Amino acid sequence: MLEKARRLTLPTWIFLWSAAIVYTYRYLVDPALPGNNLTYPEGWWGWFDQSQYLLAAKSWLAGDFAPAHHYYPPLYPVIGALFYRWMPVHPFFFFNGAAFVTFIYVFMRFSTRYVTRVEAFLIVAIAVYFNGTIMENFAIPWSTAGTILIYSIVILMLSKLNVSVGEQRTRHAMLRAFAFAACFGLLVILRPVDAGVAAVFFPGYLWLQFKRDQFLPNGARLKRVILTGISLGLGLLVGIALFVIYNKHVFGNPLGGYIASTATSSGYFVSELPRKAYSILFDSNTFFVEPDASVVSKFPWIMLSIAGLIVFLIRGDALLRILALAIIFHFCLYAPYGDLLPNGIWRFKNIHYFKWTFPYLMLFAWLSIRWAAGVIRETPGERISLRQSGTRVAALVLICLAVSSLRFVAFETPVANKISVRGATDDIAVQVPDPSKAIDFIDFQGLGGGFTDVYFGQHHVLVDGKPLYLIRDFRLVPAPWGARLLFIHPVTGREVVFSPIDSVKIADSGLKTYVGSYRLSLGRPKRRHDIGCAMGVPLCSPS
Repeated sequence: MLEKARRLTLPTWIFLWSAAIVYTYRYLVDPALPGNNLTYPEGWWGWFDQSQYLLAAKSWLAGDFAPAHHYYPPLYPVIGALFYRWMPVHPFFFFNGAAFVTFIYVFMRFSTRYVTRVEAFLIVAIAVYFNGTIMENFAIPWSTAGTILIYSIVILMLSKLNVSVGEQRTRHAMLRAFAFAACFGLLVILRPVDAGVAAVFFPGYLWLQFKRDQFLPNGARLKRVILTGISLGLGLLVGIALFVIYNKHVFGNPLGGYIASTATSSGYFVSELPRKAYSILFDSNTFFVEPDASVVSKFPWIMLSIAGLIVFLIRGDALLRILALAIIFHFCLYAPYGDLLPNGIWRFKNIHYFKWTFPYLMLFAWLSIRWAAGVIRETPGERISLRQSGTRVAALVLICLAVSSLRFVAFETPVANKISVRGATDDIAVQVPDPSKAIDFIDFQGLGGGFTDVYFGQHHVLVDGKPLYLIRDFRLVPAPWGARLLFIHPVTGREVVFSPIDSVKIADSGLKTYVGSYRLSLGRPKRRHDIGCAMGVPLCSPS
């Protein structure tokens, strides 16, 4: 019976047509599709990102290059402009659909190197098709549709390069490398952050080329790798050149408005990567007061994916290692952004940054199970003993236990505050007990307002008289007891003066203030770290 199941196969058209049908269905039934909700007929065109895509697409069509009409890099709006004349309400429908079908096709081609087509289809169905949260982000117009297309083409080219027979001509190898890099380089005018994964894909390409040329003498082999590297650099320059030309023409400077505005408004703090990554993956509540919103809480199987990534970074073939590194590096590129918070991952659909990883993450989870059982398809003749299988299972369990043993430890201290009335606004001056110690947040028990007022309000903060910037340096988030002032990176000072907007008010019962900090530590293994706290309890994590 098992042998018959292993011999079952699915034709390629099943993957292609299922992708097209699921995408079309999810697009048409999405509540945010323009016209689907009579109360908000604009649908997603009323959202900031999508409204900017549409505005830029119309501007390209009209030949209007006013900087105010071109907030995002140009490639995605240009694609929309190609279809806008015929489909003004759905200009990205066909491109996003084609990108999604290509994405599923390439996943099938890649994954069936290690699993059967039936397994690959089940992975796609579970991780994407029947995953409403992820599938809606493939249907909604996001510029990450271009990312999944370009990443898919790159992964397909890497897969084809990973063969034992080398090129007969150096010229062919150089042309292929140039095409690979030129395609990848389009990310520079689509989503510049995503182009950062060149740090993984390009060295991976060189390594695969070096392996492919094993038939050559060492000198010729090294020469071809050097020439391939030069070709990769020249190909990447195509995207960089287009980026510079566009920004120079529209904004009058090579970096343009998007890079400058992102750097100014969002902030990017690499030093916060460990704590930020842990917050997004495991514990969205201790610091960000967003219970049940971590990625692992939403999708518990990703814990096994993390173990799989670690296992195949060590034991995988070249392609699996490249892909595992690409997933990890892609996540690490985004996590340090000041405005990427667990509060927005699901609420504002920031998960679309990572949607391309989901079938691959489930593939790694499934491969880790197959590896533990000794049935990885790459070596079908391999047979391992019960003892070896037990060792592998123990390794997976230990990895999961080690990861789940990490936790946040938070500490709070009640402090004095002084409230002064300035017009309709209360200035709250908080006295920091130890100015030499960095603080991560301040809890205001008894301060509240509507979510929009609290989260998006144009509040002001001074630390020892020095102003901090909203989003880049601080955010105010709602909490069961009132509100929490988050510092995106730790601050030090004697006095913090917080000025909320008029609609965020102090309750009649008064205001209690707590200064807090948090850090990563080890503790008892737990799957869930982001369970909500009780009303009136400022600290959402045991100290």
